[in-house]
Amino acid sequence: MVDYVMNGDKTGKLRTGVIAQQLQPLFPQFVAGSEADYLSVNYEKLVSVAIKAIQELNEKVEKLEKILAENGISE
Repeated sequence: MVDYVMNGDKTGKLRTGVIAQQLQPLFPQFVAGSEADYLSVNYEKLVSVAIKAIQELNEKVEKLEKILAENGISE
């Protein structure tokens, strides 16, 4: 995650996002444009992947919490 001001934005509005060049090797389907031009990220499509990852991590956390509780270890 990075904070940035979009090139040409005269308002100077600070935005938060990901770097397209770093995302491209992992999820090329979410990156548009070419290296010769500007790359952009399709955040709308990226949201579903992020939600799924959060769900999977939550399942792991719940399993670990259960193991801790079964062994008398508090958080």
